[in-house]
Amino acid sequence: LPTISASASMATVCMGMPDTLTSTGGTTYSWSSGGTSAMEIVTPSSAATYTVTGTDMNGCSGSAMVSVAVNALPVVDLGPDVTQCGGSVTLDAQNAGSTYSWSDASASQMLSVSASGTYYVDVTDANGCMSSDTAMVTINSNPVVNLGPDVTQCGGSVTLDAQNAGSAYSWSDASTTQTISVSVSGTYYVDVTDTNGCTGSDTAMVTINQNPTVSGSATATSVCVDDASVALTGTPAGGTWSGTGVTGSTFSPAAAGTGTQTATYSYTDANGCSGSGTVTITVNACTGVAENVAANGVNVFPNPNNGTFTVAVNANVNELVIVITDLQGRVVYSSADAGVQAGFSKQVSLGAQASGLYFMQISADGRQVTDKIAVEK
Repeated sequence: LPTISASASMATVCMGMPDTLTSTGGTTYSWSSGGTSAMEIVTPSSAATYTVTGTDMNGCSGSAMVSVAVNALPVVDLGPDVTQCGGSVTLDAQNAGSTYSWSDASASQMLSVSASGTYYVDVTDANGCMSSDTAMVTINSNPVVNLGPDVTQCGGSVTLDAQNAGSAYSWSDASTTQTISVSVSGTYYVDVTDTNGCTGSDTAMVTINQNPTVSGSATATSVCVDDASVALTGTPAGGTWSGTGVTGSTFSPAAAGTGTQTATYSYTDANGCSGSGTVTITVNACTGVAENVAANGVNVFPNPNNGTFTVAVNANVNELVIVITDLQGRVVYSSADAGVQAGFSKQVSLGAQASGLYFMQISADGRQVTDKIAVEK
């Protein structure tokens, strides 16, 4: 009988790895794995023994056996693909004690990644067996939300813009729009969720100081051009007056001239907020009535008086209108007489009024004349 021998190129292989079997001593061969040549390639999935029968040219046969051990492959599982918002992802190749070769050339068991991409690793265990796995990582950026610097202003409103158009918005005041307009001091915040489900937030402090309520007043609002200066008072104190004929906190009728004049009081508070108030002062020419007798046919006597005086008309007029005001412009007496003939006289009483200066305006057929009436009780 022929002496048949059998051998394997590797006594131990990794699962799924091919091994070459060789037989000698015969001229034809028959392997238990199905081959019919002296050389047989097998890929065992577990430990296996192979038998070969060799036949020489005399037709005599002999057989031999060869065994191959199989090492399991390392199990590499990087887990499912990852999609997240911001941050980083740690991929673990497991199989401690093995050697690792990552797609980014890293060689550690674990890999931390913060950019989207497809990552793979080759793991080689102590037996030299290798397995691989791949993971797709998608890291979406969180939306950048910037409401801007904190705001401090006087009155009005502030518009806060969360930007990131097309996102969903949740404001601290329950608004859901991209922008909100606020007119009350407070701390406002917004959560923004984009189309990837990623969120970002920001906070802004808004301080809206109210403008002060400012007013002005004068000791008299109807004066004659030759009267003394009028004292001006502004509230709150500490502001400044301006206007024609205004110096400091006084109004000079002579400097302003006749007509309606406006004095403005401006005030700025400790927050830098300001306001203003105005006073309208009428400056009259106050031409004496007695001086206009020739032109208007009107006279007044006595003046000064104790509150009672006579208005005489030395002309024919269709309508005679008398209006008397105090220094604050309040009307204290008025009358109207029609069909007045020359020689007409009318007694006027200001008995209920206090001592002081009053302005009397007489209108007769389109002509006007103003005089000061001095009441001395």
